Amino acid sequence: MPEKYYYSNEEFDLDTNVIQTQIEEFNNPHLVALYRGGLPLGVKLSNTMGLPLSIVNFQSYDGDSSEPILAINDNIKEGQTLVIVDDILDTANSIKKTKEMLKQKFDNPIKSFTLVGNDFRASLHDDTEYITKSGGQWVVFPWETKWVL
Repeated sequence: MPEKYYYSNEEFDLDTNVIQTQIEEFNNPHLVALYRGGLPLGVKLSNTMGLPLSIVNFQSYDGDSSEPILAINDNIKEGQTLVIVDDILDTANSIKKTKEMLKQKFDNPIKSFTLVGNDFRASLHDDTEYITKSGGQWVVFPWETKWVL
């Protein structure tokens, strides 16, 4: 297993601010968080920016494949920029499938952001922006650690 990198709450705040600045440039953005890792980022951006938030969940039907399910969606409007957010871009499969699903349902512009990514994303032909490079390390986010009271 690769060396672990513990992504801090401070990094989360700084990286979220970078993403927020970019989202502010979009037309009437609507956030779409990928369940589970994208929820902390989606909720923080939604609360901070006062934006609507939908959640996409991947549910396995046959044990081998998974299809995206738009879990919360009652207010996506024509022309809104749909902004997909997740914690990490690894294989890009979840983001790609989410983009495909959204394109089938809506004729809206789509952008995507993650907190952390890998350099090989360029070879995947995915235009997802990521803020921090993982450098091949296993990234452990604050919300993945055990809570100690």
